[in-house]
Amino acid sequence: MSHGEDTPEVEPLAPGKTLGIVTGKLYYEHGGRYYTTGGINSYVLGLAAHFRRTVLAVPVKPADRVDHLSHLPEGPVRVFPLPAWTHRGAAVLAAWPVVKRRLREALAGCDIVNPRLYMMVSMAAISALRPAGVPLFLSLTGDFSGLRPKGPLRFLSPRYWAIPWVSRALRENFTFVHGAHLAEMYALRPGGYAPTYSSTFHGGDIAPRACHPPPPGQPIRLVFLGRLSEGKALDTLLRAMADVAKGGLEFALDVMGSGPMRQGWERLSQDLGLRNVVFHGNVPQGPRWRELTGEANALVLTSLAEGAPKVVVEALRCALPVLSTRVGAVPSVIREGVNGWLVEPGSVEQFAAALKGMAALSGQQWVGISEANRALAAKYTIEEVSREMVEVLIAKGLLSEGHR
Repeated sequence: MSHGEDTPEVEPLAPGKTLGIVTGKLYYEHGGRYYTTGGINSYVLGLAAHFRRTVLAVPVKPADRVDHLSHLPEGPVRVFPLPAWTHRGAAVLAAWPVVKRRLREALAGCDIVNPRLYMMVSMAAISALRPAGVPLFLSLTGDFSGLRPKGPLRFLSPRYWAIPWVSRALRENFTFVHGAHLAEMYALRPGGYAPTYSSTFHGGDIAPRACHPPPPGQPIRLVFLGRLSEGKALDTLLRAMADVAKGGLEFALDVMGSGPMRQGWERLSQDLGLRNVVFHGNVPQGPRWRELTGEANALVLTSLAEGAPKVVVEALRCALPVLSTRVGAVPSVIREGVNGWLVEPGSVEQFAAALKGMAALSGQQWVGISEANRALAAKYTIEEVSREMVEVLIAKGLLSEGHR
């Protein structure tokens, strides 16, 4: 994670237009500035560079500390703060007319609006703006069908009713999907979608050279970057490391991030006898971040579910091979045996097998995988992804003068 993002220097493709973006992603206000987690700021700034003005309607709550969050710069984007409770779907449904009125106020004058799914506040934006003829384009970051509640009280959950509603909205509006497999899953109409991967970085940040395998006799060094929450399932990797250690394969792991599972996973690593696992807490991008990623031989992503995780493109940027679970849009970036390894979420056995495969690589194979990621990195810069998205919107006529 980084303290801030910069606006990419590009030639705007829609310099006379105003863009609106709606998401339920929670932002934090501190000293009149806005911060959040993950890669959404780079997505917002990348698109904003092509428009005259951009309005970002998001839930906002005050915060005392923001040292581990990404800052949205003043100027390029005007934040329209929604109440913090609009982060929660049930609260949005309970105050549906109020939320729709606030969104119409926030996005008045926008030439085109981008509701990001899956978030109930984004569904409210679609409901509020579509009858007025405001052009919309959606962003779908992952497969959310598995979120449908089960059990006898499932009908009381907003998610139970929202998922088919989301599916209909996806079919009725142009959608950028994080992985073409999602278009098939949601039966999107031909010509009604385009694949993308919205987590990005600046083009000038690509590593100048590939990384190399560890010196003989030294353990392969892995790095994990992310929030330490239950859904990240880091314990799967720890157990796999313990399994391969029984056969004499030793790995080192640097964990950058914090969260509610940190203490439990630190205890687990000790109970498993893993001597080379270090939990560093939150490490902002800077000298220490560069040192730890520079020492790594591969990056690991252990999540049970993701959309388009920024950590994957961070690995490309650093020319690191990637060992990831097969989640979200990751398989559209990481190809088995070409620039990394893919395993099923929660599978200790598959993680252990991938670690063994990693240890069996020759030095030449290792550098080849790393070089493949360094070459691929240019495709996932802020400048490239945002330009392609706006070009698609123009080609679809969504930014034409007469569309509204």
